[in-house]
Amino acid sequence: MKTSSSAASSLSPFAVPVVRPPAAILGGEAARRLMADFARTLHQRGFSVVGVVQQTLRGEDGRKSDMVLVDVISGDRLSVSQRLGSGSQSCTLDEQAVCSVSGRLLSALEQQPDLLVLSKFAHLEAEGRGFRAEFATAASGRIPVLTTVPPDSVEAWMDFTGGRGVLLPPDLDALWQWWGAAHLLADLAGSLSGEAGTVRQAVLGRHWVMLEGVCGWGLAPVPAYAAMTTDAPPPPAVGMAMQDVAAGLMCGSPWGAAWALAALVAGHGKGGVPLDEPYGGVADAHDPARPSATVNILSATVQNSLVTVPVGALVMSLPQALVSSPWWLPAAAAVALPASALAERSLPALLGQVSPESCVVLAGLAVPLTPRLLSYGLSALIGAEIHDPGGCAQAIRAGASDERDLLPFVRLRMLAR
Repeated sequence: MKTSSSAASSLSPFAVPVVRPPAAILGGEAARRLMADFARTLHQRGFSVVGVVQQTLRGEDGRKSDMVLVDVISGDRLSVSQRLGSGSQSCTLDEQAVCSVSGRLLSALEQQPDLLVLSKFAHLEAEGRGFRAEFATAASGRIPVLTTVPPDSVEAWMDFTGGRGVLLPPDLDALWQWWGAAHLLADLAGSLSGEAGTVRQAVLGRHWVMLEGVCGWGLAPVPAYAAMTTDAPPPPAVGMAMQDVAAGLMCGSPWGAAWALAALVAGHGKGGVPLDEPYGGVADAHDPARPSATVNILSATVQNSLVTVPVGALVMSLPQALVSSPWWLPAAAAVALPASALAERSLPALLGQVSPESCVVLAGLAVPLTPRLLSYGLSALIGAEIHDPGGCAQAIRAGASDERDLLPFVRLRMLAR
């Protein structure tokens, strides 16, 4: 591939994910159930998760009958209760059984999983027993750790983590915020299954690419530094698995990332609802009350907030200074981010700066309408369904660059939390 500058073939703005600080959910059994559900969700999305969660079993009289450690992924159970007499005042925990689980976990940590889940950090761990070794091994190996902590062990938890430990409320949004947008791209890249089928057609333009799969068509902008190339690589071959094309979102090629995004938009099909009243509407810049095919203002009501998005500018790249030092984000009550932030892979960095209380909308023709993205702090997604693929393909081949050039061929859709 010939380039007019070295920047054209360089890696897109994608930062190595930051290792999350160890986190503990404040609470007992309910917190452990929440943690286990979260771990299974991550596993279903393709992340490598290892760990165990304690369950307390009770008899019909409500008294404790057994304690078991449950593998959060396989569901395998191991009793960790000692069989003591009813009058015993000793601790019923069988530390030998805990040690056998400990050995398996330490072996699993050698494979560098994405997350270690441990039932709790309590008095045994504070005393250097229990799963203390697993906590320490994960920390030394830069493996994120998620656990629970009872109120009386919070101080010991903070001492053990050297003050770096995070204390979380028993809330799913708080867990996703801790997990962090740094994992968003990997999560999205693995979101298509074999059911997405294979590539049927591919359309290549200087500023846009377009891909057809069994679920329909998908669009994606070519990052500006890739558009400077005089020759583009060949498009994905007809018959190539869509999920393999989507995996290119994590590759070093901006063209590969563009095709991947188009595959993801196509593979997630007609998610959400049509962006019509009462969900929102589009209007001409000169007459906001009059619907028009040549729009550059999009208004949508999300979480009771009116968010206005400059549609015509969505394909434009955000200035790198705003990406690397987004001083404008933390104080914003409502934020509209362009789909180009996803195409250029700067979205994780931007979301990392947004206040958790902000209403954040990702909008543009190249937004995959999948609930996976909503997990990472986005309030709504605004994307497009191509209703005239022939006209859209012709415009792309003719060099269409502005998103407004393609709006006549699409219907806008919105997926909200």
